[in-house]
Amino acid sequence: MDVTAIILTCNDPVRLNACVWSVALQTASARLREILIVNTGAWVASNIGASLDIISEIIPVTLTRVANGTLGAVHASAFAIAAGKIDTPYVWFFQDDAVADYLCLETLLKADVAAAVPVNVYPDFAPSDDVERQQLPQQVSGISGVSASKEGKPLRGPILGILFESSALVDLATTVQPLTMGIDEAMCRVLRPTSVPGAGVFHTRPENPHWDRIVPLVTDYISSKEPPR
Repeated sequence: MDVTAIILTCNDPVRLNACVWSVALQTASARLREILIVNTGAWVASNIGASLDIISEIIPVTLTRVANGTLGAVHASAFAIAAGKIDTPYVWFFQDDAVADYLCLETLLKADVAAAVPVNVYPDFAPSDDVERQQLPQQVSGISGVSASKEGKPLRGPILGILFESSALVDLATTVQPLTMGIDEAMCRVLRPTSVPGAGVFHTRPENPHWDRIVPLVTDYISSKEPPR
């Protein structure tokens, strides 16, 4: 079950660099064949180019640009491009504000389902902050084995690190195209993914990434058999 990773970015070299390295450094048994980066901004080559040069010696990396617009239009463009470019049976989809643990893809593949989603962890979530609580994604409808929250803390948003069959790309593009927001919910309706607690993705929070908290979380998770909380 070979996989193409798709990473959607908007000219954010810091988070893209972290995301693409975490994707590239998955275990060998995960069978990642290629990485497709879709950008809605202008490239800042000096910030990310060296990483892509190194990674492309291990895994082919393709760069493409799409026009910026509504969230639905951007995702639709990314899915449509991928549908015409890739020939792997599975797609592993990210926005750049995520860091995957190195066992994530291997664990998702072992689930052997048409669509699987890892547990997403939000290191900077503040339970007392009502505004922040409203901003964090908690879409869970249509996902097997997931509750909306645990102890009042959002567990995941299905768009980060979701693995699905590439045959769904065209339907996804059609479904999300007219949407301004609500992309997570639309993807759930089409893909009906299963949650895989043993796989972890860390949301780096675009507005305020705290790398000093994310790195220890990733390290602790890798050394533990328990899913992240």
